[in-house]
Amino acid sequence: MSEHSRDYEKYHEKLNFLLKDHGAEFDETKVDLNTIESLHSKVNDLCRAHGGEPGEMENYTLESLHPKLNQVLRGHGIQYDDSHLDKSSIEAVDTKLDLLIDAHHK
Repeated sequence: MSEHSRDYEKYHEKLNFLLKDHGAEFDETKVDLNTIESLHSKVNDLCRAHGGEPGEMENYTLESLHPKLNQVLRGHGIQYDDSHLDKSSIEAVDTKLDLLIDAHHK
C-alpha cells in the first residue's frame, strides 16, 4: 500500500464515522477508494444529510472539496475561517474533517 493510499484510508475512516453518525449508508464497493472522487462521493452524501445539493459542485480536486465541507460545517453551526489553509493539500481537508468529528463528539 502506498503512502497516498494510507492517507486516503485515514480520511475514509473519518468520513465513514461521520456518515454513520448521520445515519447515511454508503456502498464502498462502487468506488475506487484511492481516488479524490471517492472522497467527494462521501462528502456529497454528508452535504445531502445537511440539506445541500452538491451535484452542482466539481468532484475532481481537493480544492473543490472545501465548498462542500464548508456546507457541512455550517450545517453544524461552525463558522471556520479557512483563509490560512492551503486548499490544495489533504491536510486542509483533514483539518475540516477533524472539526466535524469534534462537533459530533459534543
